[in-house]
Amino acid sequence: MAFDIRSMLSFFIINFYDGSNHNRMTALLKSILEKCLDKTTNTYTFVQDTFDRLIGLEFNTSSLLTTYLKVIPTSNYKDGVMTVTVPELINNQEFIFPKETSSCIITIGTESYELREKRRTRGYKSYSFEVDCQQPLIESKSFEFEVPDGCLCIVGITIQYYLTDRYGTNRVNSKTLNPSGICGAILTPGEFKEEQGLYWTTIEELPRIKK
Repeated sequence: MAFDIRSMLSFFIINFYDGSNHNRMTALLKSILEKCLDKTTNTYTFVQDTFDRLIGLEFNTSSLLTTYLKVIPTSNYKDGVMTVTVPELINNQEFIFPKETSSCIITIGTESYELREKRRTRGYKSYSFEVDCQQPLIESKSFEFEVPDGCLCIVGITIQYYLTDRYGTNRVNSKTLNPSGICGAILTPGEFKEEQGLYWTTIEELPRIKK
């Protein structure tokens, strides 16, 4: 399951994750699932906040999201809609630009995972916005995502930093600079219906990403 979720969130992780990423996610999911297992019937019981311990999971401990984004966006679910809110941030205090970077693009997106048959949405939904290192204040923003019933809906966030000089604008993210992680994880109520306007695929159909 950890491998599947990493594959789902590959856009946010890219190839700039730390070596312990898989093990950390595996250990966390194992702990979550063990608490939901009825060993007498060998069945799991889940509720809406079963997976909320995924919130705050970092993809790269060498470049913590919380080092650059001091206040993590919040995620709330209501009536089929996941609302993600980025709070107002004071630049260079609550949001940090690394040296020799001039702008960044923050991307927030969702993927959904249907646990029973291991199906997932193929093609994440996302919103992106740009931040300039010179702007004093980053205004609060809210984004709404329609999410399917009966699924684990995960919200990922990544910050892509850029340097603009006489040679142009280039992304500078690397193994030591790739703040990204999970800021929402909600199991939506209701029964899963594959025809909810999304393209679904089984995890086994997807190409495996390299460790």
